[in-house]
Amino acid sequence: MTGFGERLDRLMRRAGYTQPRLAEALGCAKNSVYRWRHDLSEPSMYSLVMLKRVLGCTWRELMGE
Repeated sequence: MTGFGERLDRLMRRAGYTQPRLAEALGCAKNSVYRWRHDLSEPSMYSLVMLKRVLGCTWRELMGE
């Protein structure tokens, strides 16, 4: 099973987002995206909903099984 950061990284690459561009699209700080990608913190429920919308992924892809 992969961690959230690894799944986020894969989804970002698939959607063509860089860390700064994703942070801008979400309206959050770049270091927040960095912490999520490196499993240093977890996004809030609001951020998860926004990630799903911005990245165009399913809940299963975002959260894993």
